[in-house]
Amino acid sequence: MGLTLSKIYKNDVGTVIRIDMLTDITTATTETLYYKKPSGSTGQWTPSISGTNYYEYQVVAGDLDEVGTYLVQPYLEIGDFEGYGDTVQFTVLDQFE
Repeated sequence: MGLTLSKIYKNDVGTVIRIDMLTDITTATTETLYYKKPSGSTGQWTPSISGTNYYEYQVVAGDLDEVGTYLVQPYLEIGDFEGYGDTVQFTVLDQFE
């Protein structure tokens, strides 16, 4: 699994988090991205499927409100499989970093 992002900053809006699921996920029935912020708070985002094997989520206001390392773990249900993908991480920088 891989993550595609450019450099991102605290309070960015519109940044797209794109995760390569490394397999065809077009028939998935449930798609979720679980996240853990640098403070330890957790939650979930609902991604869309892009192409045949990518999860994409466009960040909205409040999503990236902390500086530091975010952990993101995809979850999906597809066919007989219900489970998690590899955890990926990205760093949110403070302004001027």
